[in-house]
Amino acid sequence: MSNLIFTENLETNEYLALETYSKEYTKLETDLECIFAYQSIGESGCFSIGGRPLTLTDKAKIHYGVSNCKEMIGKPISFPMRKKDLTRNYIEPSEWYLQKSTIKKLVDLDFGINYATATVENTEDGAIKERVRINRICLGLN
Repeated sequence: MSNLIFTENLETNEYLALETYSKEYTKLETDLECIFAYQSIGESGCFSIGGRPLTLTDKAKIHYGVSNCKEMIGKPISFPMRKKDLTRNYIEPSEWYLQKSTIKKLVDLDFGINYATATVENTEDGAIKERVRINRICLGLN
């Protein structure tokens, strides 16, 4: 896939193509379903999306048998991550995989979906990863 980078010529108010770059991504082999969402304007009474409280999607509530975000602690989740080589550099073109983990702690839920994070534990090796953005956390569906 080839894309153009544009810049605006302030004198003529025209956009000019600066250069072409190519970035390839491999597609994940599974569909992803987000777990967390923000409330509607009717539910929250807040016009700004960033200021609305977090909630779980209906699919997540049914799948996990929970009713609110706090009950997600200890539940298995997955989130996409880029693959790294043996020297810990990202593989180019980018390759992705689903990291299977368990939620250990939810942080900053009161500040909206853009700032909320989770501390998760890797299911395979027990490594702790902090500050995983809430909007990356998904159900792995086949």
